[in-house]
Amino acid sequence: MIRAAVFDIDETLYDGQNKRFIPSAIEALKKLQAKGVRVVLATGRPPLTAVVILREGVIPDAIVCANGHLVIDGEGKIVKEYTFDTELVSEVYDYCKGHDIGLLWKYPDKVYEYIHKPVFENFYHKTKSSRSMIVKGVTDIHKTRCPDGGNLGCGDEALAAFNAHFRGRCVGVRIDGESSDLMLSSVNKMRTTAEVLTEWGIRDSECIAFGDNQNDREMLVYAGIGVCMGNGCKELKAFADYVTDDLQNDGIAKALAHFGIL
Repeated sequence: MIRAAVFDIDETLYDGQNKRFIPSAIEALKKLQAKGVRVVLATGRPPLTAVVILREGVIPDAIVCANGHLVIDGEGKIVKEYTFDTELVSEVYDYCKGHDIGLLWKYPDKVYEYIHKPVFENFYHKTKSSRSMIVKGVTDIHKTRCPDGGNLGCGDEALAAFNAHFRGRCVGVRIDGESSDLMLSSVNKMRTTAEVLTEWGIRDSECIAFGDNQNDREMLVYAGIGVCMGNGCKELKAFADYVTDDLQNDGIAKALAHFGIL
């Protein structure tokens, strides 16, 4: 029996091109909660943009933000947090400066652009509130506050070199074009989501998970049922138990019906 459903946000629940949540997906989340199924969002977004789903009348049981670095409850309260330390942030900044790599650091309330790259403009302006949360020209905030994750702006060759240099400490995972999520090597959506589910007494076999991109891989592998959106990347589809329709074509509702969950 499925007792928890975990969803990525962007291009899974949220249509970035048309800047809207898919109505059938929102309705599915409400029906799941009405049946007593716990709903968890697991996203690369920081809290300030993750909570936009609350405007749709959905209050998730938990939101795993910044690829697992931070968990908030339905009221926006931080209940779990894993941060980069000051020394590692400084090392990453120095490396990126020396190798022409764009760098953003994510905090619960702001995103600090340490090294600008044009790719960040498109990636972070998916919601109306995103522009106001980006702070540019500040490169020392980590000395007083440790970030919950970040983003890199670079090509594949530079990303591979970065990951080799910081192996075992942090890793960049390609998300969109030349933008990659930056995470601690010990943290990802699956590990933190698994911690939350375990605290609720829910086993992996009692969970269904939905995603579309490479940072969802561990999450789909962990879940009893891992579903990749039809619009998802081919790399993720290889790890999914089931590939549903595109998000614009009611992929979430169709998958839940396929498995007899709704």
